[in-house]
Amino acid sequence: MTTKTLYDKIVDLHTIEKLSEDGIERLVYIDRTVVNEYTSPQAFSLLRENGLKVWRPSATLGTVDHVNSSAPNRAEFPAEENACTQVKYLIKNGSDFEFEVLNNGNPKQGIEHVVMVERGKVLPGMLIGAGDSHTAMYGALGAVAYGIGTSDIYHYLATSTLRYKKLKNMRVRVTGVRGASVTAKDIVLFIVKKLGAGGCTGHCVEFCGRVISDLSVEERLTLCNMAVECAARSSIIAPDQKVFDYLEGREFVPSGDMWSKAVEFWKTLKSDEEAVFDKETEIDITGVEPSV
Repeated sequence: MTTKTLYDKIVDLHTIEKLSEDGIERLVYIDRTVVNEYTSPQAFSLLRENGLKVWRPSATLGTVDHVNSSAPNRAEFPAEENACTQVKYLIKNGSDFEFEVLNNGNPKQGIEHVVMVERGKVLPGMLIGAGDSHTAMYGALGAVAYGIGTSDIYHYLATSTLRYKKLKNMRVRVTGVRGASVTAKDIVLFIVKKLGAGGCTGHCVEFCGRVISDLSVEERLTLCNMAVECAARSSIIAPDQKVFDYLEGREFVPSGDMWSKAVEFWKTLKSDEEAVFDKETEIDITGVEPSV
């Protein structure tokens, strides 16, 4: 059997068709997405222009994310005209295309990627595309996720598929002793400094090592979120018991017998011992201090 990295396993599971002889260009199935008022309007306009529906409305979540006020008692709609128009159009799109939209005032509304994770919309082994580069943070749960453009959002909404260019594999092993006041943000800033702004270009980065396994799920989300700052299109951490405990009982997570079957599968989501990475590096965080 051919050994595989975790990234390769997930992409292969979602591959519908290889579009090039070398297998780099593919048509892949995308499990879920999140849309906001700022990056999705044109995609929905294209659906209307072409007389198309959203292929799987339940796999799409909408939340107001970019133009809302930070005031503690903010109104349902922004005072600024263009922002208000964007919010109202997202709500209309949710109604017309039958997917959930969380507006200001809804207790479940929040930062789009946080909402997706907290409600259990992101699960290990998924392939997710959304209109924001920081979609890569879902890798903290053992999913492959990446940012897409508006035309891709349109194609996803209409078909649940996307044309995808497979990335190279990179492994970053994080070692050393974490200082008492050092946060996950400090760790990833140090990693970005070591790798450089373009150090992960064209790669999906798998983070591993004792330092990583000791991080909480929330800390892993911070780490994977910021991997894009060294040009990683995606980043991932193999799911473990911490992830399973974090997910259990959340709104959209499997329950009962399906939960047991899901965990059984999720436990297989790790790179094979002999898997070959295109690029590998080890970073020792001993001595890292809180930083800005």
